Amino acid sequence: MSNNVFEVTEERYRDALKVGEYAFQYKVADDEIGERMEKYRKYHSIYAIQDEHTQEIVAKAHLISFYITYHQQVIEMGGIAGIATYPEYRRQGYVRDMLIHSLKEMREKGMTVSVLHPFQVDFYRRYGWELLCNLLSIKLTNHDLKPLVPAKGTIRRFRKEQHHAEIEQVYHQYALQFSGKLVRNTDQWLKVYDEGTIALYYDEQKVPQGYILYGMENGKLVVEELVVLTEEARRGLWNFICQHDSMVKEIEIHTHSRDPLLYVLTNPCVRTEIKPYGMVRIVDVEKFLTYCPFRWDVAQGKEVKLQITDSFAPWNERTFVIGNQEVQVKDSCDGEEGCVQLSINTLSAILFGYKRPHEMFGLGLIQGPAEAVAVLERLVPETHSYMIDYF
Repeated sequence: MSNNVFEVTEERYRDALKVGEYAFQYKVADDEIGERMEKYRKYHSIYAIQDEHTQEIVAKAHLISFYITYHQQVIEMGGIAGIATYPEYRRQGYVRDMLIHSLKEMREKGMTVSVLHPFQVDFYRRYGWELLCNLLSIKLTNHDLKPLVPAKGTIRRFRKEQHHAEIEQVYHQYALQFSGKLVRNTDQWLKVYDEGTIALYYDEQKVPQGYILYGMENGKLVVEELVVLTEEARRGLWNFICQHDSMVKEIEIHTHSRDPLLYVLTNPCVRTEIKPYGMVRIVDVEKFLTYCPFRWDVAQGKEVKLQITDSFAPWNERTFVIGNQEVQVKDSCDGEEGCVQLSINTLSAILFGYKRPHEMFGLGLIQGPAEAVAVLERLVPETHSYMIDYF
């Protein structure tokens, strides 16, 4: 039996916040509560379940409207965050019901895709979310700081109060190269500076071409973001990091798993760590497929039929016929030639570039004839998923 999920109104925001404070063991200071409530009003839809006897809010989840990049486009995304339940009300299906409610709301709001940051990957896999990207952490010492070929541009450092539109422009150009990068609003940009300072690289023509977001403490320099539009900018920013060799003993750089920085270093044999980050889920397959620039020319007139399983968003449990410059929708393709079966998890991972169709087929996560999977492999365009923001 489904629990009664409702949307929290402003007068009960504080009650919802209390659930999060207890579950995540933090406390919002009294002088910060007003700012938190204003963010709820501006960006959040909060869904909750209350005790039927006391009317106390005992579980809640936040749906936040964001925009992300996808194949050089900007699309609306529903961010799921702040899911919390008082311990005495756990394991009663409350999270399940709030997630199902959120999926319906996202579809109605036109959010074709959702992202969340999991406390446990396999928990959210049950509901259709799948891994989004891999992050790379590079750990060095000051002995590894060997400059590359000098870059002819200049560096300018910015703090929060100096934030400049040029930084946002560089970030947006960079983000469009990936699928899943957050399109930041002003509030999100100001939050970025909590990590430290931005060093912006300008080329000889005074055009900004890249930046690092970094902080230093106790002899350690941490680069939280490495954003470059040109290799010249990469060299210039790396050489700027090298200028700190007498100030720090440890350096840690966070970037995406395919960043070529390691390759160009004088000594690429350094400690690295790759870690999955974020989970993505297609909410509305039919609408989302209109954003995907399928490679019709490479497929050479072939088509493939995708039978999707999605028990928590039943509107997706249909067959999508991709071919001949279009996507058609039908109820089923059971027994038909060229029909493959896959879950919403697998489809999400494939279309965001986390895995390729042939990899998922090899793992047994796509069922069907190998010839049909080969057609899907040709149709799906290459992209690289990447997100570093947390919400």
